[in-house]
Amino acid sequence: MYKIAVIGQRKKIIFWRALGVEIFPIKQKQEIQNVLETIKKLGNFGIVLIDQLYLKEIKQEIEKTKNILPVVLGISLDNKEQVKQDELKSIIKRATGTEKITIK
Repeated sequence: MYKIAVIGQRKKIIFWRALGVEIFPIKQKQEIQNVLETIKKLGNFGIVLIDQLYLKEIKQEIEKTKNILPVVLGISLDNKEQVKQDELKSIIKRATGTEKITIK
């Protein structure tokens, strides 16, 4: 079974850990490429959510890997908790094609 990862500033992504999502905190936008490569090498992630602020930094990388795992998606990390859960469910549905996802 594939995991979900979130990349962004620690204070914005720490909440996702409570949802069972693995977090990859970064301090500078230059770190995003290295973290994404690490996630790909691990090979057990199906979805990678990245703070929209950093999408510009890896746009070319996303285009190269459009049809292979992991699916890389931008997400706003400044929302309230319930909105984050709903957004995560929506992303999982788009990536997997099923609504039968339980987030604990």
